[in-house]
Amino acid sequence: MLRAVDAFQENFTVKVRVIRIWDHPDKRNPKDIYSMDMILIDEEMEAVCFKRFLAQFQASLVEKQCLIVTNPTIGFNNSTYKYVQNQNKICFQSTTQVTECQDFGGSPYGFDFANFGDILNHAINESVTVDVIGYLTRSFPKEVIRNKFAGKESVKVTIEISYLENWKVYVTL
Repeated sequence: MLRAVDAFQENFTVKVRVIRIWDHPDKRNPKDIYSMDMILIDEEMEAVCFKRFLAQFQASLVEKQCLIVTNPTIGFNNSTYKYVQNQNKICFQSTTQVTECQDFGGSPYGFDFANFGDILNHAINESVTVDVIGYLTRSFPKEVIRNKFAGKESVKVTIEISYLENWKVYVTL
């Protein structure tokens, strides 16, 4: 399991599913990709494949694809915002091998649902993303945000979600 792997292990193999992939632009040249980041599950762990290794792995790194990953490296996840609650991150290197495999079961989406009470009582680490289910009760005007590093604009929308006990949380998309 991914949570049992530590940064001092050199040779290991894990069977995972890729549930999310996104590109990070290069800060010096926003049109270039700096890295491809992803979330892998057996239990959840973030992963990164830097630009110099993209050609080797990009065809295999597809959302919802089940993979056997051999000899990646493990590093400390020092990201400001963590998408999963795991202190480590898998890094794809030139010696890493990736093989497609049959599905191993489990959720293909990797949801991490949080209780509204825990959110409202700040019992959840605010630097970790969580999933919620509720009723959309209000939407606020959209805001345009300019990303200094990527040099492009994004739209931010804040919504209010209510739960059965009339608890409300505000979510920014």
